[in-house]
Formats: sequence, C-alpha cells, structure tokens
Amino acid sequence: MLIGGSPCFTKGPNVLTVDGYKDISEITTEDTVVSHDGSVNKVNMIGNKLSSIIKFRCQGSLPVKTTKNHPYYSGVMGADKKISSVKFREIKDLSKGMYVGMQINSNSEDIYNLSNDELYVIGRYIADGHTRKDYKKSGARYYQLILSVGNSKISDFYNIKLHYSCYSHTKSTYRIVFSNKRLVNIVEKECGSGALNKIISYNLLNLPKDKLSVLLTGYLDGDGCITNGTHKCTTISRKLAESLCLVIAKVYGVGSTIEVCHRPKKCTIEGRTVNQHDTYQVSFILREGVKCRYVNSDGYIWYPIKEINDINKMETVYNIEVNNKHTYTVNNICVHNCQGFSFAGKQLNFSDPRSKLFFEYVEVLRKVKPKYFLLENVKMKQEYQNVISSYLGVQPIEINSSLVSAPYRDWETVS
Repeated sequence: MLIGGSPCFTKGPNVLTVDGYKDISEITTEDTVVSHDGSVNKVNMIGNKLSSIIKFRCQGSLPVKTTKNHPYYSGVMGADKKISSVKFREIKDLSKGMYVGMQINSNSEDIYNLSNDELYVIGRYIADGHTRKDYKKSGARYYQLILSVGNSKISDFYNIKLHYSCYSHTKSTYRIVFSNKRLVNIVEKECGSGALNKIISYNLLNLPKDKLSVLLTGYLDGDGCITNGTHKCTTISRKLAESLCLVIAKVYGVGSTIEVCHRPKKCTIEGRTVNQHDTYQVSFILREGVKCRYVNSDGYIWYPIKEINDINKMETVYNIEVNNKHTYTVNNICVHNCQGFSFAGKQLNFSDPRSKLFFEYVEVLRKVKPKYFLLENVKMKQEYQNVISSYLGVQPIEINSSLVSAPYRDWETVS
C-alpha cells in the first residue's frame, strides 16, 4: 500500500528565481526563488507525482494547470473597493470574482551604475537588438551592440551621448551600432540573446523605479504601440512578456493583461516555408478615469480570478518547498508551499487538515494489514517524525523514492 505526497503544478508555469524564470519542472535545490514579499529564499526540496488537475486562470497571468489544494495569496474586494481578508487559500476555497496577488518589486539597486543613455539603449536592445559574436583575425571579439531601426525612429537617438555609428541596412531600416564592450557584456548577461530568449533579468527588475522607467521607455519606443489609448507590445519570448508585466507594475503601478497566440510551427510566406513561434502580447492602460479590473493595494497588484475548472484528466504535477518564507511565484502570482507535514511548510502539521488525513491512513493500515506499505514524506521536525513513527510502529529510512514509486524528491522518509 502506497500513501502520501502532494505536488501541485504541471510542467509549464514559470517560477521567478534570481537567475530568471524557470519552468517549475526544472527547478532544483540549487535555485533561489523570489517569495511573496519580495525576499529571496533557497529551494529546500522538490517533488512530482501523477495527480488529477484543474485549470486556473486570472487576469494578468497566463493560465496554469494545478491541483485543487495549492494555496494562492488571495483576497476579496469589499464595498469600499479595497482588497481585504488577505491570506493563502487553497484553490478549492477560491472562486471567480476573488483576487490573487502579484507582488510589486520594491527593491532599488543598480549594480552596474547605469546611465540613462545606457538604460535607454538596453531597452532598445531588448526590443530589436542583437550583438555581434564573430571574431577578428587576431582572435579578439567584435564587441558590438546592433539595433535595427526604422527610418522614422532614427531621431530617437539624436540626444544619446554614447558613441555609435549609423548606416542604411535596407530600404526602410537603418543599423545603429554601439562598439561598447561594457554594454555588450551587460545585455548578454541580463537580457539574453536572440528574440526567443530575450528577458528583463532579476537584476534589472531591481533597478530604482526612475531608472527602470528609462529602460521601459526604450523598450516601448522600439517595440510598443498605442491603440485606442491601450499600450501594447508583442514578443515571441514568454519570459520577456512575463518580466514586462513586473516592470510595468513597478514603473507605472498598473496591472497588465498577457495573452498568448498559439501559431502553427511552420507557415508559408511568398512561397517559402518558414518557422514561427507563439506570440505573447502584453497590454496596459495609463489613462486616468478608465475602469480597471485589477487593484493596486499594499504593494501588490490584485488580479481577479477568471476561471477555475476541472479538466478531468491526470498529469504529472510538481511542487517546490522554499526555506524561510515558504512561498514563491507561479507565472508572477504568489503561492505557498503545499505540504501538510513539511518542515518547510506552514508548520501547522497535525493541526493541518491535510496532515489529519494521516490518521485515516493509519486506520486503513489497521484494517487492511498489508504485507508491505510505503509512506513517503519530506523532512520534518523530529517531534512530528516521532509521532508518525509511534503510530506506524516503525522508524523511517531515507531513500531515493523514484526507486520504489512514481514521485521523485531529493530524498524521502520511508516507513
């Protein structure tokens, strides 16, 4: 008889770490994640198992598939249009019309001491730039940051005091080239290379608001547009789209919408077959007086829940457990560790309804009397481990659980 385990999210949702976004299925105990209050904490343990799932969707975040017991940082709107009763609630206790929180980055640190001109160029690089990666005959690299700029946008650089060259590239575009080793090193490390890999890194998200505003202006000048008062920007980089939502919240204090357009892997253009990627569109409104569905309150953008639906299927789900704060973000929304017994969890243990289920397991053991049984769990306080051992009549051993069951964790307590 096998019992225990409660991982929560399917492969796909992104967790924000100090090294950028990572798919929850790729998180390891080497990672440090951003918690619900903006602090950073090490991942203590990871796990996965097969479970029934539901679809969860809110404004401002891409939908996720998860289990019904994962806790989200949530609240309700009162008659005063303010968010109250804020706490972590399991999805089964949430409903459409309630709100979930995305923390607004309040850090103010510039580790590179960037000038406004550098910040603007970095923003333009994220929008429509690349770096030269070939080498001279001497073996030295060409350190060049190259922007592709339409004819109508050449004037955007007239007041930039950084040295650059400008030349015609096609009938409608120019190339603006910054031969600047410092800028090349920064953008390759903090912003990624290639349109599919562009991102605004955690270090850049931590910039003072006024400096981050200059970077955002550069990006929007390069890749943004305004339609009927709504700012829009489109990218094939999901991580860039999600990081843009955090930047917009910090700089302007407003919420965003993020939508994905799923496209065929290949398409035909003028008789040629070309590859294409899904696109992500981020939209936001700055006009005063516009009725918004989100709420900016107490350092969070609160987004309304749009959908909670059973999918009626089984998939592999993943969970991570985080030291200290015991929280992390999934697609920018704040969530809590999901384990009743976990030493890294809520510390509710035997007062937690999920842990009380243990006594149901004990009763099943007493009645069924199986020849073998396996109870898997994560590391916990010795006092709770002793209680479990006394009920089961055996002491635990530590093994790699994937040798004997579907779930995988760094280590398991097995009785």
